Amino acid sequence: MEEGFNLLDATIEGAKIRFRPIIMTSFAFIAGTLPLALSSGAGANSRHIIGTTVVGGMVTLTLIGVVFVPLFFYLIMKGKEKFLLAFKSQKPKT
Repeated sequence: MEEGFNLLDATIEGAKIRFRPIIMTSFAFIAGTLPLALSSGAGANSRHIIGTTVVGGMVTLTLIGVVFVPLFFYLIMKGKEKFLLAFKSQKPKT
């Protein structure tokens, strides 16, 4: 928005810029914890539970980070614009 884009274009551009780093980081972390989720042998039950929880949480947070964060940014900024416009129109003129 500082570069002159409107709100929707700025949100889409920001989401495009953030997409690759989020996906790369998330997949690296998920790949690192997959051995816990797929473990076998002595004590595998506790490692399996931890690994499954971490992998599932990271998949969920990746989807939230990629989809919902830009959506919430757009909705909050749109609400802010409406609020500021309403506030400016209510201000008494002297």
